[in-house]
Amino acid sequence: MRNILEILPGEHLSGFVGRVHHQGLYGVLSSTTNYLGMETSAIRPQRFFHADDLILSRSLMESDPLSIWRQHGFGHYIWPFLSSQDINEFLMDYSWRTTKGQYCIAQNYWRWCSACAVEDCDTEGISYFHRDHQIPGVFHCHKHQVPLSGLCDHCGFHAAVLGQLVIPPVDNRCPGCDYSMSVYDGHFTAQMLDIERKSIEIANATQGLHFKQCTRSIRKHMGLANKDLTLLKNQRIIGEWFDEFADHIGSEAVSSYFSNAKPRNGQMTSSLLRNPRIYDESSTQGPLHPLVHLLALQFAGQLLPQQIPEAA
Repeated sequence: MRNILEILPGEHLSGFVGRVHHQGLYGVLSSTTNYLGMETSAIRPQRFFHADDLILSRSLMESDPLSIWRQHGFGHYIWPFLSSQDINEFLMDYSWRTTKGQYCIAQNYWRWCSACAVEDCDTEGISYFHRDHQIPGVFHCHKHQVPLSGLCDHCGFHAAVLGQLVIPPVDNRCPGCDYSMSVYDGHFTAQMLDIERKSIEIANATQGLHFKQCTRSIRKHMGLANKDLTLLKNQRIIGEWFDEFADHIGSEAVSSYFSNAKPRNGQMTSSLLRNPRIYDESSTQGPLHPLVHLLALQFAGQLLPQQIPEAA
């Protein structure tokens, strides 16, 4: 039997806390988080730079304090979209920063694959939250090719924080009303499938992207490579590109991705889709959500999904 403090294959770093709590001796989640040395028990599924993730990563992998964060958190997922300055500042003192858009994702609640939950019980003796199922822009389990659960259509239950549901229900029954939990059946297109696949690739570090390369690809697509971005005529080109960008994604997809989607010129868009970090590596704006960069690269014809890694 595994030590309960050993992270499981594909397990989400923050979700690990819920499983430890379920298998542990403490009656309330805050007691478990205190035991693990964490600062808060309000644990959300999508977080990029959080002090508690570093605490967990250090306790699970003493030789490399960021190893578990990269592999089981969102370290690999966010890294390609950090500037050299971001990385240097982070590595200097492991200071954690807010990522623009991290609270604006529509499916920002704990999700799971019902088939994985059953398999995990068979192989590990317990169900647990997988990191890949929490990635923004991912709506399906890439191992079983089924939509993810997490939102009950009958009573509206969803676990925004881990304390509301510490492990996925193996029978897939809603903790709120005991009805069978719904799976995602919203808008989904071939374009969205490409984003889903690429997101999983990046989170598993199976291919390389670099921030400077990404922003320069976008400027080239705008027709502004090596040009002064502050000129009024170029700012007009950028504004027109942003409108075309939102139109390319489509209103239904924008609404499926972002909780802050609003109409603009007859088209649903998000303020995140007009952020200068998309095209300017020297922007003073802080890190931008990876999903926005991936959507922009797709619009620019630079998103070519490779083979999806085999699920753990």
